[in-house]
Amino acid sequence: MEPVSDTRLEERKDCDLCRENEFEPFAEIRQLKRKIVRCRNCGLVFVNPMDKSLLTLDFEDSEERDSKYRRIRHIAENEGKHEEDVVKQEEIVRTLHFGHRRKAIEHCLKPGRLLDIGCGRGFFLANFVGRGVDYFGIEPRRRIWEEAGKRVGEDKIFCGTLKEASLPDSYFGAVTMINLIEHLPCPKETLEEVNRIMKDRGLLYIETPDVGSVAARILGRRWHAFLEPEHHFFFSRDTLATMLNHTGFKVKAVKKGNKLFSIRYALYRLSWYSNALSHHLKRILGRIHILDRTIRIPQPDELIVIAEKVTTPVEVKPPVPVVGCSGGRS
Repeated sequence: MEPVSDTRLEERKDCDLCRENEFEPFAEIRQLKRKIVRCRNCGLVFVNPMDKSLLTLDFEDSEERDSKYRRIRHIAENEGKHEEDVVKQEEIVRTLHFGHRRKAIEHCLKPGRLLDIGCGRGFFLANFVGRGVDYFGIEPRRRIWEEAGKRVGEDKIFCGTLKEASLPDSYFGAVTMINLIEHLPCPKETLEEVNRIMKDRGLLYIETPDVGSVAARILGRRWHAFLEPEHHFFFSRDTLATMLNHTGFKVKAVKKGNKLFSIRYALYRLSWYSNALSHHLKRILGRIHILDRTIRIPQPDELIVIAEKVTTPVEVKPPVPVVGCSGGRS
């Protein structure tokens, strides 16, 4: 009997960066039933085949999109990686965390408009409320969009994907993609669209896990970025810089990431790897009442890339068939 094919899976025939079609195995995440490959030509690392039920596609039915989000959230909850109460407790800290990101780009915003793609719950944009910045956000997940709208203004958030927003040419002076590009089914096409809507010499700010980091190499299949069902592409410093160059951007700076957490939330993240250790530390630190204190934790396996628009893409290739382009951040 022939095996029953999974209609959710979409085999990528060519690389999103160089369009070559020879891949080599890179990692297999058995608990997620996913295979990760590397392009033999350019080194781009990505999931193949991709699960279409975990992708946000352009112009898809809104009910289908909401159903996908519920499925992704269900997977995360089953793995202990999403607890709404924990997210609510961390709201103030997340807003403070993104305040440091604001300072990194604010000097480039005047005069100009800011677009945050995959704005999630609006923690980053909340730092621009009342600061005289013309900001706008894009978020495809309806429930998250509603929360973001309450935080930063309903008229400031578009519910949908970047392509669905149909934004004008050369409109934004700065665009941020914070923990977004790894979610995109075809990031090169998205970057081409970002180039179109940005002003010349506009600033593009990208934050994403670094597959070329020492931590990623040591942890291998246990690396956190590989274990996130919504992550489809894994960039190194070189592959991200190459993709930016191919889409009309010039890298101006590359930095390592850092995140501001409450001690409580840091222990929650630790529980993803060792529940026993997390529980033990939480009990000890709870006795001295410091769980709500904040700490800044270096992220050596996180890339922050700042690029400048220098030209429009020389060649705009059509997207890979079937797979669309979008993503998001909670």
